[in-house]
Amino acid sequence: MSDPQISTDMTRDNTCLFTGHRAIAESARSPLYADLLRCILKLHGEGIRYFLSGGAIGFDMLAAGAVLQAKRFSKDIHLVLVLPCRNQTERWMRVNSESAVANLQAYQHLKDEADSIVYVSDLYYDGCMRDRNAKMIEMGSRCIAYWNGSGMGGTAQTVRMAKKANIPLINLW
Repeated sequence: MSDPQISTDMTRDNTCLFTGHRAIAESARSPLYADLLRCILKLHGEGIRYFLSGGAIGFDMLAAGAVLQAKRFSKDIHLVLVLPCRNQTERWMRVNSESAVANLQAYQHLKDEADSIVYVSDLYYDGCMRDRNAKMIEMGSRCIAYWNGSGMGGTAQTVRMAKKANIPLINLW
């Protein structure tokens, strides 16, 4: 099975990326999802048609799900998964085995429903997550974040990259 290809009408100007923390309090999930959906539809009204998700557990998957929901309102909203590697989920069982199966099922559903998938690498390597984040920065002109302001981790790294690239940031924290 081949990967869905990126549409030729996708440009940096009509593309938004997501970045956010993996851990989301259960009480915050529903309001955050509603905020994401409103934000996606607002940006769509401003000409954003493509939404990039890195496919990580937590905010990335929640945001991708909100894009799929938004697609019910408009056929010209597209989910693009920008994944660090084809074996991204290989280590998930080690992290939290109780929710690993649910996360794997949700991830597969997102892959099945995505309009396009971009892989940074075939296999995991040190730095592939950073390279995935950099790829999304190259591809997007807006950034929706779920960032607590911490200077550590991949979300902070991506926020710094976005600021350096003068990409407007919408922080839903």
